[in-house]
Amino acid sequence: MESPWDFTSLDRLADRLWNELTLAVEDVSHPWRTPVLATNGVDGPSARLVVLRSVIPAKREWVAFSDSRASKLSEVLADGASSWVFYDSLLQVQLRARAHVTAHLADPPSAAAWAHVPARNRIHYRRRVPPGEPIHSPADGWSVDEDAEANFGLLVAHVESLDLLALNPTGHIRAQFRWCDASSGSGWTGQWVAP
Repeated sequence: MESPWDFTSLDRLADRLWNELTLAVEDVSHPWRTPVLATNGVDGPSARLVVLRSVIPAKREWVAFSDSRASKLSEVLADGASSWVFYDSLLQVQLRARAHVTAHLADPPSAAAWAHVPARNRIHYRRRVPPGEPIHSPADGWSVDEDAEANFGLLVAHVESLDLLALNPTGHIRAQFRWCDASSGSGWTGQWVAP
């Protein structure tokens, strides 16, 4: 299958990346909706799938939610460095990103996000037992508290670099984009690199 991506211009490619990320928020079946988030854990790298909840290209940021008691929250609070991997298996396009993640707990940004969490999803934050804690049976993991909002955390990623790899039968294509100091007027800079 020939890729629908336009690989003739770095500027158009950068726009397409952010457009796809924005679409992933709106379309629950989009392959980039559930990226892998990797953080620095106590025992080394720690990776897991998260759900992309918001993308704001002008701020070069995206948002995911977390239980405030989850290890990813403590890892982000200790060290905001993160890597993200998005993959479209149909089009064979991989996007890797490096970002600094800020955690928001019981503050105005998290309260504003919580206000938009659908009721059907709030149950996930009502678990009495924190994520990763040993339990006797699967049913024990679903005992609930009433204060779900207290267990809600917001992860805001400020993107520093993007690395796109498109697997193509006629030759793989790779491009990298880095954020430079916007005060200098440079913003995103892109370059083609060997795949």
